[in-house]
Amino acid sequence: MNWFNDINLILDEIEKSLTEKIEYNKLAMKIGISENTLMKVFSFIVQIPIGEYVRKRRLTEGYKEIIDGKSKIIDIAIKYNYNSEYAFLRVLKNEFGIDLEEIKKNNKSVMLLEKYDISNNIIYHNLNENNGIFDYEIIEKDVMIFYGKHRKISKIEINKEARNFFYEESKTLMKIQEKESGYLGIGNYNYVDNIEKVDFYIAGKHPYSDLEEIQIKRGKWAVFKIKSNPENQADDMYNLIRKVYDVFLNKYSYKLSKDRPCIEYYYTDNIEFWLSIDL
Repeated sequence: MNWFNDINLILDEIEKSLTEKIEYNKLAMKIGISENTLMKVFSFIVQIPIGEYVRKRRLTEGYKEIIDGKSKIIDIAIKYNYNSEYAFLRVLKNEFGIDLEEIKKNNKSVMLLEKYDISNNIIYHNLNENNGIFDYEIIEKDVMIFYGKHRKISKIEINKEARNFFYEESKTLMKIQEKESGYLGIGNYNYVDNIEKVDFYIAGKHPYSDLEEIQIKRGKWAVFKIKSNPENQADDMYNLIRKVYDVFLNKYSYKLSKDRPCIEYYYTDNIEFWLSIDL
């Protein structure tokens, strides 16, 4: 299953149905998954809940039609599933911070939400083996021991919550880097499993009294390395992980390990993502 292709299909279906009632269970059936799984995967890929995405798309198109001036406000409101002109304009003002007269003047900049384009937001779909994404190696490691701090984080909000965790534990990161050239993030990113929260660690290789020991079983990893500046590493790691799950795992028949986490390595000028696999 290619989640990105499936969500692209869902995005197309949403565009066709902006003026109709959208039943998410029927959308989910189109790609053979449950409504609950659709909600999770859509949020992970598009980075906005599906209900909020639909609401913002309707408001954006309604806003454009007001600017166009060819239709009555009440007709636009009903077209995009609002019961009254008042309700529609109230939601528009809450969303964009401007009233009807200001909308008609069209002299203020507002943040409209256009149709999400996966091909623009995930440019690596057209990558091939010669431009880096499949520059990887398979390694086997004995039992590994690290030391770090732990938090349960949502798989759907993993990017946001992991960033917050790193930020809140900046002192821990500084302590780790006093003795090491970098630091680690450790977690299980197999987001299609039926698990709401995953264990995530910020860790290093040296013990401190306030850090817990983390043992990782012997096994194999597919290791991906890319150059990355410190100020871009959070975004680069997030995009690398998405790239690996979508492109790499769809191209090669590796099986994800169920009992070992994945590992993120952050160094001064590069990052590594270790995908735990079973051969």
